[in-house]
Amino acid sequence: MGRQKSQLTIAVLVVFLAQLMSPLLTDFETPNLETEIEKSNAVGFSSGSGHELAGDSLSIDGKNWNVRGESILDYWEFTTRGINVDKPVDFYVTEEGIGFGCSINASDIRLHTLHLNGTFDTIMVETLSSGQTADECALSVAENERIQIVYNVEDDLRLARLAEKNAIYEQRTWHIRTIVEDIFSSGLKLEFDSEHKTHIMFKDVDNSLRHLYFNKAFWNHTVLDIGPVGSDIEFKIDENDWFHVVYTQTAEGELRLVKYNSTDEVRQVLARSSTMDEAIGMDLDSNNIEQIVYSNSDGTGNNSISLLRSLAGKDTGRLEPSPKYQIQYDDDSPEGIVVSGDFNNDGKSDIAYSDPEGNGTISIHYGSSAGVGEFPDKVLVGQY
Repeated sequence: MGRQKSQLTIAVLVVFLAQLMSPLLTDFETPNLETEIEKSNAVGFSSGSGHELAGDSLSIDGKNWNVRGESILDYWEFTTRGINVDKPVDFYVTEEGIGFGCSINASDIRLHTLHLNGTFDTIMVETLSSGQTADECALSVAENERIQIVYNVEDDLRLARLAEKNAIYEQRTWHIRTIVEDIFSSGLKLEFDSEHKTHIMFKDVDNSLRHLYFNKAFWNHTVLDIGPVGSDIEFKIDENDWFHVVYTQTAEGELRLVKYNSTDEVRQVLARSSTMDEAIGMDLDSNNIEQIVYSNSDGTGNNSISLLRSLAGKDTGRLEPSPKYQIQYDDDSPEGIVVSGDFNNDGKSDIAYSDPEGNGTISIHYGSSAGVGEFPDKVLVGQY
């Protein structure tokens, strides 16, 4: 009987609370979140983005939004973790916001974890034998936070895989093996593709750009550029398994991009300068377009940083879709050749084209801050 009274009391209490909360439980129409997200994926900008639009009003999905002047770059938090390092640190942030880093201090190779609650912990990967040294490490994280770290020991490369505690391992355990010997120089990068295969990019002892990858049976080697390449390399794999590699070719003073997948390859020279430095940076935007920064130094203290960025979402700076100049040929005449480059070494892009008619001519238009001129600056006429 006591149990029945208790159940009745609880039932009355639930009904009472339901009556009190009934205004709060009104059945509102639930918006289709997928549709809303889809609508807001593309936002048109007429003159720029970020700080350039501060104070402007934008209309998106029928609502007006005021653009605030600050950006995420205006908010930084600096925290000293008390960890000594004597070599560069590699850091990776998961989609959930957990940070993983690898560092080297003397003979110690370590993994650091920055948790969502702000706590920070460190575990040892390996302590090298006496006399052995390491200079670089690179880290990446596959699904389920499966962590791999690659690092050099002299000119060899070692790969460490972290096994978490489970029915087999009573504690977190590193599986470490030397994967290649007598090959590494600098520029170490590590990425996973969509099948979680391991890909490593680096500059080898022959100053070539080398791609090392594991096909789940053995390690494959590919030389992407015989070089000489710079010591800083940027490497990303997008969700469609396109590989994006940016590096400098030091002999030519060029910033180069190699983009490829299993069937196609694109190679581009993005910039050329006699003062180009090896320090570069690259990331992919939401359209998997490379956003790149590179440096210049003349060796006398005059240094600069240049940004190569996508113009997606901008009108200003786009190439005009309508041709500015046209060359007309007769229907039965052979076509000429068009080439471009900095022919007079003034830092501006020039253009030259040939006309095979008659003795043949080559017209050269020198570039300027306003573009190339309407009339050629120089015409070379062939002779029989």
